[in-house]
Amino acid sequence: MDELRKEIDKVDKIIQELLNKRFNLTKEIGKLKLNNNQKVFDNKRETIIFNKIEESNINNKEEVIKVYKTIIECSKLQQKEIKCKDMD
Repeated sequence: MDELRKEIDKVDKIIQELLNKRFNLTKEIGKLKLNNNQKVFDNKRETIIFNKIEESNINNKEEVIKVYKTIIECSKLQQKEIKCKDMD
């Protein structure tokens, strides 16, 4: 069990690094949306993301979709904060 937990720790570190990179990218997108007077919510983009998961060959699609819903919600909140800061 210890070896498996060590592997999980390695995977968690990679996930954290990738999430950090993703959130940095969504911040940049938020700034672009603000400059172009675009809405934070983009239903088309979300549909594309979830369709890619559905079409993938992964085993745990339901769990992955739940995680992505949380990631997307956090990204939208982040972008809303950018808009709010600009209004100050």
